[in-house]
Amino acid sequence: MNNKFQSIFSKGQEQLKNVTEQVKSATGTIMNHPTTKTAMDRTKQFCDKKGITEQAIKVGNKVNNSKKTFTGEKALEELTKIIDLQKCYNDLLATKLEEALQRIEVLEQRLNKAD
Repeated sequence: MNNKFQSIFSKGQEQLKNVTEQVKSATGTIMNHPTTKTAMDRTKQFCDKKGITEQAIKVGNKVNNSKKTFTGEKALEELTKIIDLQKCYNDLLATKLEEALQRIEVLEQRLNKAD
């Protein structure tokens, strides 16, 4: 029984593979046909002319921003920016502190020589 199932399954997979290849071939033929390209160009021109493309982009951006807000992705991006900025400040402060400590050391050495 298991071998029979395996045989049927294998035949089904092979048929699915053949159908998939035929669909890909037909889709490529249709998409490359001059009439299809003309129709797609006309549709794009119409959408551009009526402002549909621009509005679709705006809606897409809003949806993307909402998704980022909802998933916390936007908060993570902002937090990452804040952390990076804090690292810069920390580096600057560490540099200035090192410079100040070196000046203090020089002044202390001068005081010790004066004594």
